[in-house]
Amino acid sequence: MIAVTISAIGALLVGSAIIAYALGRICRCKLWAGLTLGNAVNLIANVIADNRTMAGLCAGAAALSLWMWWNGCGGDGTRRRLRKLARRFRGVRRTAPAGGAA
Repeated sequence: MIAVTISAIGALLVGSAIIAYALGRICRCKLWAGLTLGNAVNLIANVIADNRTMAGLCAGAAALSLWMWWNGCGGDGTRRRLRKLARRFRGVRRTAPAGGAA
C-alpha cells in the first residue's frame, strides 16, 4: 500500500513538471530537476515493492534526467560551490618512513 502511494506521488511530480514546462511556467533546467525528483521517488517506490524491472528503468530515467540537469544550466551553482569547498583542502605529499630500508 505504501509503495502505491509513493509511486502516485512520483507520477504526480513527473506529470506536473511536464505540464508546467508545456505551459511555459518553468524553464528546461527546472523540468529536468522535476523529472529527476519524480523518477527518484518512483525508484524508491519500486524498490519497496520489489519490482526490479521498473526499478531499473526508473534508475536509468533518474540518472539520465540528472545528467541532463547537471550538464544544462542547473549544475553551475553546484559546481561553483563544490570548487569553493575543494579549495579549502590541500593535498599533502608524504613519504614513507625509510627506517626499514637498508
